[in-house]
Amino acid sequence: MTKKINIVVLHDWLDKFAGAEKVLEQILKIYPKVDLFTIVDHMEKKDRKFLKDIKIKKSFIQYLPFSKKLFRYYFFLFPFAVRFFNLNKYNVIISSSHSFIKNIKKRKDQLHICYCHTPMRYAHVMMKQYIENYGFKNFFIRNSLKIALTLIGKWDIVCSKNVDFFVANSNFIKRRIKKYYKKDSVVIAPPVDTNKFAFKKYKRDFYLTASRLVPYKKIDLVIKTFNNLPNKTLYVIGSGPQIDNYVKLAKPNVKILGWTSDNDLVKYMQNAKAFIFAPLEDFGIIPVEAQSCGTPVIAFGKGGVMDTIIDYPKNKATGIFFKKQNISLLNKSILKFEKNYKKFNPSFCRNNSKKFSEEKFFKKFKEYTNQLIYLRYYR
Repeated sequence: MTKKINIVVLHDWLDKFAGAEKVLEQILKIYPKVDLFTIVDHMEKKDRKFLKDIKIKKSFIQYLPFSKKLFRYYFFLFPFAVRFFNLNKYNVIISSSHSFIKNIKKRKDQLHICYCHTPMRYAHVMMKQYIENYGFKNFFIRNSLKIALTLIGKWDIVCSKNVDFFVANSNFIKRRIKKYYKKDSVVIAPPVDTNKFAFKKYKRDFYLTASRLVPYKKIDLVIKTFNNLPNKTLYVIGSGPQIDNYVKLAKPNVKILGWTSDNDLVKYMQNAKAFIFAPLEDFGIIPVEAQSCGTPVIAFGKGGVMDTIIDYPKNKATGIFFKKQNISLLNKSILKFEKNYKKFNPSFCRNNSKKFSEEKFFKKFKEYTNQLIYLRYYR
């Protein structure tokens, strides 16, 4: 193996340390001496320890007015930003993408592997919800936004041909990649820090949900359900634009805690009777983190959770699914859980979570990408 391989890593943007950034962190551990390209880098100092010694190259979006807070409003310029990146000196391109960054220019002799968190939600599957979340009331602006996102979706499909190999984060996204990009993919689940989210034997007497407080996370559904269950306590962890509405909505048995540190989140998970997960998510790391603490999950039974939760009454069940996002079915699932609570062994939850550990991701992703590099350049 004498050929020199230059690897570059791409990531949509650096803003918060969330699920996509946990994937990026592991990729940079596998390939620590690489350049990193991103549309903007506005990540706070406390979140960027994993970026130490990484050379980061940003697009022109970084330097536009009010970019730090409002860079997403420049989305119509993102296609130009990623196409201006010069990647000529690299043999191997590894992208971590849920939107624009995978759509770079590449030569035929370059190898592009994309870890796809999802095809663009706002251009393919959730356009209406995203337009509503922007808060625009004007008919002309809303329709202009719809046209822009439709065009971006078509551009995204055309440019996806620049990806040689897709890695999906779940079977749910594997099907979505096939639907929109007409390409096959392998599934490698995102990494979960099962060491930090450790099991401890505590008294479990309340329910927990945690999320960014935005409409599609369906926290309002969970609150309304527990409003009708006055003898059961729910804690809600998270911050976001809906927090004031949720405080007003909640009855006394529902406690809105707001943002907490990771350490406090772990303690709440370790003490919770069950974790409630109501959104449709591409993978959903937090239900796995809950299971890692020995806590079963009551979840909406679609999306990535179908890979990560063993539904009761299956052997060694780690949770219960409700089939529609409504109060009645969530309520029934909670009562079903209560009736069968002793059948949910914390060790089942903990052992199931280990399938998704950081160590498992590191091993699988490294083996897969190294195999593709070998087949392309050394065979």
